Amino acid sequence: MQARLSDFFKKDFCSLDLKAATKEGAIREIAALLSKSGKLKDNERFVSDLLGKWRHNPGCFDKKTAIAHSLSESVDGLVAGFGRSKNGIDFNAPDCEKANLVFLIGANPRDLDIYLVMLAKLSKLLSEEFFRRELSSAVTHSEIISIIKRFEVR
Repeated sequence: MQARLSDFFKKDFCSLDLKAATKEGAIREIAALLSKSGKLKDNERFVSDLLGKWRHNPGCFDKKTAIAHSLSESVDGLVAGFGRSKNGIDFNAPDCEKANLVFLIGANPRDLDIYLVMLAKLSKLLSEEFFRRELSSAVTHSEIISIIKRFEVR
């Protein structure tokens, strides 16, 4: 059985109201949620790896979305989180508006294959306007997961 995005996105790893106003703050806020997964051996190192990668590759998708992602020895397997910002967060990408939907994915380097597959699947979903619209209007954490599950089987 092939892994699905919904295998990694869990309601405890989602924020419907990010408080952060900066990209670093958003990354830290979502990473703090992911620390509950038990898959982060060192949360601070994970954040540092994400921010280090971000300097060289903005990771901004478009259409008010951002995907912060990195391989990191501080992750056991793969982790994925989501945050939504009412005001948007500037991820400093020259071709990107402020991001209202922020995704965070991290994986151990030995899990490169699944990491690349999950990034590709998420990127494909984010290209669909209706998917982004539904994520933007979801009211509960469970709805976020339900939306991901519904769209990934299409």
